[in-house]
Amino acid sequence: MTGLVTWCVERGAQGSGLAVRDAGPRGRGLVATRPVAPGEVVLSVPLDLCAFADDDAPRPDLLPDALKELAQVPWWARLACRLLYERALGSASEYAPYLALVPTELTTTPLVDDEAIQFLTACYPPGGQKCEALRNAVAAAFAFLCTSTHSAALLSGASYEQFRTAVAVVHSRCYGYPDYERRRWVRIMVPLADIANHGGDRGLPPPNVMWRPIADDGNLRWDVHEGCLLLSATRNLQPGEEALFSYREQSNDHFLLYYGFIPGDNPHDDLVLFDDVDDMIAWWREAYQPGQSDASLEARMRAARAAAATVETDVRAGDGADMLDDAGVNTRQFKALAGLREDLRLTASMAACFGGNERAAQEAVARRRAEIRDALHAALESPGLSSVVRDYLLHKSRIANEPFAMPNPPTEEDAAWWRDRR
Repeated sequence: MTGLVTWCVERGAQGSGLAVRDAGPRGRGLVATRPVAPGEVVLSVPLDLCAFADDDAPRPDLLPDALKELAQVPWWARLACRLLYERALGSASEYAPYLALVPTELTTTPLVDDEAIQFLTACYPPGGQKCEALRNAVAAAFAFLCTSTHSAALLSGASYEQFRTAVAVVHSRCYGYPDYERRRWVRIMVPLADIANHGGDRGLPPPNVMWRPIADDGNLRWDVHEGCLLLSATRNLQPGEEALFSYREQSNDHFLLYYGFIPGDNPHDDLVLFDDVDDMIAWWREAYQPGQSDASLEARMRAARAAAATVETDVRAGDGADMLDDAGVNTRQFKALAGLREDLRLTASMAACFGGNERAAQEAVARRRAEIRDALHAALESPGLSSVVRDYLLHKSRIANEPFAMPNPPTEEDAAWWRDRR
């Protein structure tokens, strides 16, 4: 670690008040070595030092035609190729001191665990399908690179397993920021700064309801300013306190896919109940109207689709958007969210299926939650589950187990809190 710090300082990095330490269950992390005041910059890393700055730093060994081929794969594949290239150089790589601390294996992300993907697809299809989609995208990028004219140079002789591990490393350590002047998004891997662990919103532990987070574990923020990536304190840090910043306030699906861990008591997690309104209608017909088909039934199904569309239109117009944006109405999926928050498309369209009977709709949604809960509980009994998959399923089952009807509707203060968070 001393070698990395020296290497960074020699190339213009500056910092004071942080050191790399063992952070317990989080692994390696950044820890305060002295009192740090809010707003104080504790680390400054020149962007020129940042490793593999996407297409800002084209590899010197690639001819223009090879670069054109590389530009046809997603950003994470290009960054993975750069990582593989530098690793192949070994001690001759400019980034050797940094690469010595970048993992060569990641066992927690489902991207490198085919059995975990199959298991998730069987017990909670929405999560498994996301993992499959990412895995298929990685396989497609690798296949393209393998068949390209400059395959050997682009992949640096890496196998598929090495390539997908490099992709997983890129996802777990990458920063991204907008380059307004060139109108694009830049993604970089930042020595030292990428050691900082996640600290975001934390909700109430069971059996409480996670409506509004009770704490933000983060105490750092990062910015790009005048050619440097800066880490600065957002509140007082005491000696020995770990420095954390949020990797984004996202559902646990995002953390599972890209980081390989599950935040504890994440109030931004969700549970997919139906893929879309038609999936909900099909479930309702099977559960409550098996074998039925008449004009009245068709009218109710049309009313259900219209109800969902009306909610989406209201949200886009700003009517109630403060609460609905968090319910995922920008997606086709109907979700339940941590803390009894509900996707209002679900309640509106389910009530339409029951001819406007909201109580029957709530009971139906509770029935659907119970189905998913029971499947998740059964999956949690399976032997050999990795800790990250177990945590993922456990958090989903907690949401499934929450009562659907909100006994105390969110106050204006609650709405303002979520609005400010965005």
